[in-house]
Amino acid sequence: MKHEEPLLSWSVGDWAYGGCIEGIWVEAFYLDEHRDALGHMYSLDSGSEVPQHLRGVLKRHVLGKASCVKCASLNGELHLRQIRVRYSSSRREQRHFIVCSCGYPVWRMSEDDSFAVSRALQLAGAALRRKKSLIRAGGKHSPGEIQLILASQENRCIYCNALFVGPVRPTKDHLLPVSYGGSDWALNIVMACRRCNSRRGEIPFRTYCRLLSPTQNRRVLKCLAKRIESMEPDQLPEGVFASFIVALELHDSRHGRYRDILRISPVSRRYASLNRLLPRYPHLLLRRWMLDSSKRSRP
Repeated sequence: MKHEEPLLSWSVGDWAYGGCIEGIWVEAFYLDEHRDALGHMYSLDSGSEVPQHLRGVLKRHVLGKASCVKCASLNGELHLRQIRVRYSSSRREQRHFIVCSCGYPVWRMSEDDSFAVSRALQLAGAALRRKKSLIRAGGKHSPGEIQLILASQENRCIYCNALFVGPVRPTKDHLLPVSYGGSDWALNIVMACRRCNSRRGEIPFRTYCRLLSPTQNRRVLKCLAKRIESMEPDQLPEGVFASFIVALELHDSRHGRYRDILRISPVSRRYASLNRLLPRYPHLLLRRWMLDSSKRSRP
């Protein structure tokens, strides 16, 4: 990082939009009186070091795409300079700004690229919080365990049954969401396509399954029953069952995302009216699976 002596004052044009995201101020203002062009500034809310988890975002999305308004160069290094800014509204603030190698703090970029910066900062912050939550919750899994999960699901998404091939890639979905304290043990993981994983978000597992078709619910029941039958409790680390048990018990019909899906999807409302909740205990889940299997096997 390169640090410069503070500037006494520097004026900018009319403020357009902005806000603080993950401790980084993202601001846009008009470069001329006709308001045809926007300049963008990025500064730290406090301190003089860019957080490690945000450096890659700023290098890729700002330094890699934006050009300096003064010298028009694309700079690849993060330089910080302490500047006291006087806005057109007479508001004055002093922060550490990301500047070009020439020392200028204003970047020219499109609004779409500017919004992409904001989104990337939000995702980086969420990823860090998720990582910390997993560390606090404990648990770990191996690539071999993930392969066993895929095999038990016949290499298909547990929710929509899409085959994991080509562009449809498997993603890890925690039965008990990380935000609820879910662990990273393999028993708390199922494999889902990116679309289903994103659609579920943090909806409790049993609650989300009500939005699926009865056929999909039978498939989920089958996959979980296989997992339970293959367990060898004496060989599992202490505490590995906790997230699995809580995930089966948890249900929240008032969850905001769940209610939004019901509101916009008539098909999901129909499925929710048809489906029973999955059993809340492993032995009851196995019992229902055996009953369903025996019914389908009758002539």
